[in-house]
Amino acid sequence: MTRSCIFSSGFSSSSDETKSSLMEGLLTPPNSSSIDPSHYYRILRIDSIEANNEAFTPSTRLFETSEEKSSSNEVPDLAGKDIYQRAFYRLSPFSEVENFSNVVVEERVRFKPDPEKGETSIKPVGPRTLILRDGNVEEGQIGNEFFEINIKESLSEDATHGGAGRDSDIEGIIATVLYLAANPKCIEGDVLEVGCGLGLAGLLGCIGVGALEATVHGDAEEKEDAEESADNTEYEDILTIPKSTKMTDELLSLTLSDQDTQALTLAAANVHVARVPTSQVSVEEIPWRTRAFLSHNTSPKPYHTIIASDLNYNFPEAKELARCVARRLEALSDWEGIKGDSKSPPKFVHVCPDRRDVNFLQRFLAKGYAMDVKSGYLKLEKLIFKFQVLPESEPESKLDDLELEVQDLKEVIYQSLTAIHDPMYAQGTGDYFFPMENGQYDNAGAQTYMEPESDGTKKW
Repeated sequence: MTRSCIFSSGFSSSSDETKSSLMEGLLTPPNSSSIDPSHYYRILRIDSIEANNEAFTPSTRLFETSEEKSSSNEVPDLAGKDIYQRAFYRLSPFSEVENFSNVVVEERVRFKPDPEKGETSIKPVGPRTLILRDGNVEEGQIGNEFFEINIKESLSEDATHGGAGRDSDIEGIIATVLYLAANPKCIEGDVLEVGCGLGLAGLLGCIGVGALEATVHGDAEEKEDAEESADNTEYEDILTIPKSTKMTDELLSLTLSDQDTQALTLAAANVHVARVPTSQVSVEEIPWRTRAFLSHNTSPKPYHTIIASDLNYNFPEAKELARCVARRLEALSDWEGIKGDSKSPPKFVHVCPDRRDVNFLQRFLAKGYAMDVKSGYLKLEKLIFKFQVLPESEPESKLDDLELEVQDLKEVIYQSLTAIHDPMYAQGTGDYFFPMENGQYDNAGAQTYMEPESDGTKKW
């Protein structure tokens, strides 16, 4: 069952005039004669939000009700209240993907009153929550909840969030999740995420594709659970789809990899919180920046899909990343022989904000490793809503009874870079086939075969 939402047609419009009209309509204060004005606050300002999630400095005066704006100096009583902020992310129809509307991602954070700093001050509490929702709904509706996770962002026990819709790293992860959900054929076979960081891009991307698959095929058991849950609640319009950790049946394994020990620890923690099968998802250190000594008879495990989310690498990191991708991505020749009902060829996928530094990676993949490289564009729509307030005694599910008012509407351009092997490449023959390895890169001769180390030796 879907629920009405205050954002509707025009959310995906690229027209400034339409957007201005939409914002004007959404920002109109509610009719105080029919709706309790205590549920609607006008956000004045937030003085400082630290991007590292370690600190948050709220303003001394965050809220003002419509009543006090018009006639009174009375301030809202936040004592005994829980305060929430939510942001919704989705791809616009102009995004170059298979199905832009498959999934919507909600980001949700929580605050408590901070009386030590003032009666209208608040402080962040608890973890950041990411929620995958069905995006195939009518305009003006919020889709059913597929999956929810309280993410682990820091090893510090005291760390918390920095507000919803304000963290560029989280935004980049969400953009990658939306891309994968919009191109579900990418998720099959053995999948690897390099430079995984928190591990969320690959993890939530695979979970999202699994949720879509369950929706399409109509999982009878989940439907029965949802109906039973709906019968046991007095709020018939509240979302009742049970949370799921189902991965797509096409996925054999997901490996989340990084070279940073802290990143691997956080990725493992998020895998645990997500309750996915450990037999299907693993966390592994792959030091791709360092060329390991390998015999000519040994090749690394090949993967059908390799994912990278917002890896901001220039030379020489881009060169080593390209080498890792070329060495570990399945060859087209192997895939052609066994593909059967396989949906897509082996592919490398990188999603990042639209910026020039991917040119290094693109050049090394195309010129250095003879891969077929394509780029595309994504328009990420981010809708940040105003704070919502509930009494501490009320469950968080009661948020669904409150209408959402828009604080900010933003569109951010991202780009995707995909690469597949040359059809002539055979698995394990990179030493002889890749121009970067056989000395033919840019016709520069053998000096480009390998980069010399500081001691004069060469490493793979």
